[in-house]
Amino acid sequence: MKKIFLMVAALGLVQASLAQGDFVNAADAAAAVSEAGSATSDAAAAAAASKSSENWKRGVDVSLQGTQTYVTPNWYNGGNSNVSGLFGLKGWFNYAKDKWAWDNLVELKYGVTTTFSEDKYGRLWHLTDDKTAYSTKLGYNIGKGWNVAANADFETTLFNNYQIDSPEKVSGLFSPIRFYAGLGFDYKYHSDEHKLDFSVMIAPYAYRLIYVHDLSTYVTEDSTALTSFF
Repeated sequence: MKKIFLMVAALGLVQASLAQGDFVNAADAAAAVSEAGSATSDAAAAAAASKSSENWKRGVDVSLQGTQTYVTPNWYNGGNSNVSGLFGLKGWFNYAKDKWAWDNLVELKYGVTTTFSEDKYGRLWHLTDDKTAYSTKLGYNIGKGWNVAANADFETTLFNNYQIDSPEKVSGLFSPIRFYAGLGFDYKYHSDEHKLDFSVMIAPYAYRLIYVHDLSTYVTEDSTALTSFF
């Protein structure tokens, strides 16, 4: 009788162990399914992010130039020694998806020179370039390279610049401001073989604004803002 009881107890322990093993296996399986689901979700998110990034094209061109010229006192043609510098930056970020295209361009260009070192007003440096510009264009493709498009261009100056040997200011901070907006058709041509991108914007409806501020030395009060349609 005692042996029978021990055998039944042993069988019970074996069944309990098997049940516990089944439970652990089930838990491991559930964890594996959860990890697989998480991995699938991460892969889908990564694929979506990759696809979204493929819609964007970005690039930057940076240039920095400097020159120095020395004119000896014996040079019979005269002239002045000078040092000049030019900084340029162009950055573009373009988006394209289905039939939509959005093009953006930022351009910065600043240059100085000491060519006119004998300026009567003691100015050693003079600006040769002062350009801060942004252009944007949104288009919808209607076939054969043609797009219905709207574009806008903004350009201004940031620094004071004066005429040589004169107190007259020719440009200053946000003076002038040039703004242009157009609505019409844009023709685009792209060739991978020739590495060529070509675009022509035809805008029957356009608006242009030129605004000048704080240049009273040569701009009259009634002409500080010039607006025209064309």
